[in-house]
Amino acid sequence: MAHKPALWHDSPMKATDRAAPWAALFAALISFGLRLHHNPFHPTSNSTGWWLWTDQGLYLRAAQAWSAGVLDGSEHWYFPGYALLAAPFVRLLPQDPFVPVDALCLAAATMAFCALAQRLTGRPGGATLGAIVWVVTVAVPPLTMRMWVEPWTTTPTAALTLLCLWLLVRLIDRPSARDAALLGLAASAVLLFRPADAAILLAGAGAVAGAVTIVRRDWRSALAGLAGAGAGFAMFAVLYVTLYGLKQSPYLAASAEVGFEWRLLWLRWVTLVIDPAPLVPNEIGLARAFWWVLPGTIGLAACLTVTRGTAWLRHAAVIGILTGHTLLYLSYRDLHPQGLIRYGNVHYFKWVLPVLGLYAAWLVLVPVWGRARRLGWSAAAAAALLFCWRAEFAPDGRVATIVGPHTVFLPDGFGPLDQAVRIMAQGSFEQIYLSEYALDVGGVRVPNGPYVKAEPIPGGFLLVALRPLPSGPAAVQFPDDVMLDVSRPPAVGRQRIVFEIPLHGGWPSRAAKRLSTWVASR
Repeated sequence: MAHKPALWHDSPMKATDRAAPWAALFAALISFGLRLHHNPFHPTSNSTGWWLWTDQGLYLRAAQAWSAGVLDGSEHWYFPGYALLAAPFVRLLPQDPFVPVDALCLAAATMAFCALAQRLTGRPGGATLGAIVWVVTVAVPPLTMRMWVEPWTTTPTAALTLLCLWLLVRLIDRPSARDAALLGLAASAVLLFRPADAAILLAGAGAVAGAVTIVRRDWRSALAGLAGAGAGFAMFAVLYVTLYGLKQSPYLAASAEVGFEWRLLWLRWVTLVIDPAPLVPNEIGLARAFWWVLPGTIGLAACLTVTRGTAWLRHAAVIGILTGHTLLYLSYRDLHPQGLIRYGNVHYFKWVLPVLGLYAAWLVLVPVWGRARRLGWSAAAAAALLFCWRAEFAPDGRVATIVGPHTVFLPDGFGPLDQAVRIMAQGSFEQIYLSEYALDVGGVRVPNGPYVKAEPIPGGFLLVALRPLPSGPAAVQFPDDVMLDVSRPPAVGRQRIVFEIPLHGGWPSRAAKRLSTWVASR
């Protein structure tokens, strides 16, 4: 009988699998407490620390309103779920009522992730592996634990998403009306926190769960799943109407105005995931901030290629939802390289990072993939090539002029989406990045936030369009605290993507550079 390849398949749990998640939970909560205590922004009252930030200040305001029974929609900017969870703790912990909520969500996410790892591996030691990965990728790195310590609406959605993924792979393994009902309820409950996350989760989980139940003709589970989702939608509708009536909430209106730009996806992949330099120096992408992003991406590509049967469907469901979520936020117009780490916007990928860590572990633990090894290595190489790109500024001969110390004029307008204007200026990072400025395009005044962004670089900033703009001359007038350098004319160019193998120093770097140059010339 031929030797069965060491792929992850169905096997019972080991005794250590029962203890490992609790050990990971203990480590995560200890790390949570330490990071909370040492975080320089930790508030000492309800008017200091991160409550001075825009999002967090609005969270606290809503939680205080819920605690006082104030249901005026003007007090509730974001969807009600996160603030509602913190409301019971407002009087007990007035300086930070979100601490117990975040700690409980971290605990739930830890257990759900370990259970998901056990299901995905389907072999003894799976939960132990999940516990180790969680500690290595969440509890130990200061940057990842910072995402859980600082209040964000992604904290409860990360826990709910990991719970949904676990329920989904359980449902793939065997029919269960209870799992289907819980899956529908948990996925629709994400609407209470983040509608964009809920859209991806409901679409992905609903498609897989629906297909599985239809193929099996398991109508009981199908009806249970619909009932669970219906209960979640009903809960959301009651809370929404209570706060906003039948009108569109201000948050929904503002979110729709910003929106997503899929045409910038490849540029955002390079600048947000790989590395924004040299286009945007002094910032780093996900792959440099978290070392397991590259091997995790390679691992999930290889895993999806070489697994078969039910195991393949498990991995495909998880990887599909992960991919959809990642692409959604890479195309988000308000996510920029300068805000990814500096302002904590990496929290959008809170649950994605440990899952990538799990697939990085898969890549190490399953180095030989049986008869499918050639296919697996091909998929791994293809995934690695996704990281062999860089973004650079390439002048294109178009012109822009500075009119006075605060206004830049573009006679040809903004042009294609990948165009940028490099402007030398004086002003702090915050003054440039958060500035509000007057934007006139083709004689029409448009709001700058959803349309154009000033992205700080050393000595000035890049002015980039976030969506197609009307044709015609454009003028941008900056506030008084941003002084344009009138002695150095702006440079208009393209945000160009070029192939480059990311090696530095020695003969590998020289060989890589020659290969990169050859590929670019083709």
